[in-house]
Amino acid sequence: MSLLNKAHPSLSPKGNFLADKYKIGQNDYGALMDAAAKGKQVMAHRLYGHHLIYDFPSELNNVIQFLEHEVSDVFTTMGLPIVPGEVLEAKGFLKHFQHIPKSGKPNWNFVNAYDILAGTVAIYSGGSSLGQALKGELVVDDLPSVANTLGIGALELSIAISCANPFLLVGALLHIASGFVGLTNDRAILYFDAVTQQYQLRFVAEKSTLAYKASQSRLENQARQSRLHVKAGRSKL
Repeated sequence: MSLLNKAHPSLSPKGNFLADKYKIGQNDYGALMDAAAKGKQVMAHRLYGHHLIYDFPSELNNVIQFLEHEVSDVFTTMGLPIVPGEVLEAKGFLKHFQHIPKSGKPNWNFVNAYDILAGTVAIYSGGSSLGQALKGELVVDDLPSVANTLGIGALELSIAISCANPFLLVGALLHIASGFVGLTNDRAILYFDAVTQQYQLRFVAEKSTLAYKASQSRLENQARQSRLHVKAGRSKL
């Protein structure tokens, strides 16, 4: 029996294909990580010892084993915690997130690799749509545009809630926001801007021409002043 199972029999890596097939993450430091929740009386043992930043080892010789164990765990159904157990415990929220994810009760504090992948794609796509809508480049005024914004957002929202995926939830909200902003945009203005962008008004003046005009302007001023002096002299006579 491995050190992991001796320390905590219920924390066997069974079901983790990276650990079962390729033995990734099955090391001494990984066993210590799994045993970190011993005595905490929580179902989701990865709340302790498994946070990528909070529990990052201070000794460099343990970093490789730590990352190997994290990689093997992120591809499991449970995944890894977003907020470490110590922080939840200090804030009094531990009881709301101590159960095992995907066990019939949603746990928004855990994400696995598939949650992260789906959420990242959704956030990128939704953010791009919202950016275009804020610039006035996205208009929502027909069925396809509604489907590409509000429709996708509603679909992502339902999946995010059913799977308790916070990253996908963010992407869904971005898509929905882009749809509402796009409803306020005018396609006529968008078309006008697209057409007028190819036209530019340019002022070209050569240096010699400017110098000639400046000289001509000075001569005209001098002539005007001379005429004024002549008129003034005649009036005195």
